[in-house]
Amino acid sequence: MSTQITATGGDSEPRRKAGGGGFFSLYKSGQGYWTRLGAAIGAAGIILFIGWFTFTETTVFPALTAASRRYAVAAVVVGLLALVTWWVMNAPRRAQFLVDTDSEMKKVNWASWPELVGSTRVVVFFMLLTALTLFIFDVQFNALFYSLGVWHIPFAEYAGIATGFVLSAIMLVVGFTLLKGGESKASKTAAVITLTVGLAAFIAWTLFTIHTVRSGGTPISAPALAV
Repeated sequence: MSTQITATGGDSEPRRKAGGGGFFSLYKSGQGYWTRLGAAIGAAGIILFIGWFTFTETTVFPALTAASRRYAVAAVVVGLLALVTWWVMNAPRRAQFLVDTDSEMKKVNWASWPELVGSTRVVVFFMLLTALTLFIFDVQFNALFYSLGVWHIPFAEYAGIATGFVLSAIMLVVGFTLLKGGESKASKTAAVITLTVGLAAFIAWTLFTIHTVRSGGTPISAPALAV
């Protein structure tokens, strides 16, 4: 005899079938394998971390100075958390969410291997470009504030020279591009400003390079702050 369960009153929350087992019965066994496995691995990692934290930090209690007692306390904590996690993850509503997520993930159109390699290359390139840009600006601001006396930690001279010339070259190229391709007055103004700043930076770093070479790498002392 088959048993049919119908939802009444618009209740969309899934319910366990009658006679479906006890506390340790898995809701809809065989469905949502990968999402349940990933959730279980993540929960296990968190529980083990809490157990390790409990073991190492309970030494402050005089009654738990012995390692065996702390192991016992950590084991109890891990066991209780495991039971709570099982109850939470195996509840019909949350288990149904994992099952539905797994079924939806099977409908995803995954990228092919060449597409994945190409996308990875683009991401890695822009990460390196961002890191290089931040490094250049970091060194340049360090040199600027050190020369003004705001920052009293000397910067690496040759790193400042290299990044200074790179930044100057970029600004000159951008300025010439705007001057050649821009037609509006705002573009011309931006081009002139960019070229002026780039040329000034190029001259400043050229003079600094000459000074560094002549002085044998002796850093320029920062001016003293007025008291």
